[in-house]
Amino acid sequence: MELVTRQTRARKAAERWKIQYLSGENDVRYNKLLSLGDNPNPDDVDSIIGTTSWTSVPQCNECGAHTDMVIMIGEELGHDSYTAHVCCRCLVRALALIWPKED
Repeated sequence: MELVTRQTRARKAAERWKIQYLSGENDVRYNKLLSLGDNPNPDDVDSIIGTTSWTSVPQCNECGAHTDMVIMIGEELGHDSYTAHVCCRCLVRALALIWPKED
């Protein structure tokens, strides 16, 4: 289980880029991402990569909302993974199913 925000995605961008695209030590984008340090500004990551998809927060898989944060539940997202992204509102609704209010 993991909190997902633009910032947490920005922190992982260089490593994700390395895994997906790095073809050699002199990859310009990878080196630029590394130069941003351990806590990069998501807008700077977007600028280097040329798209916001690497720092955008996935939509909630339960209600479809686009929010500032979701909780990733399950395995690390991959082709054959069991993963869900759930917003705070849906998490509260799920907890209410487990712990209903007593009258």
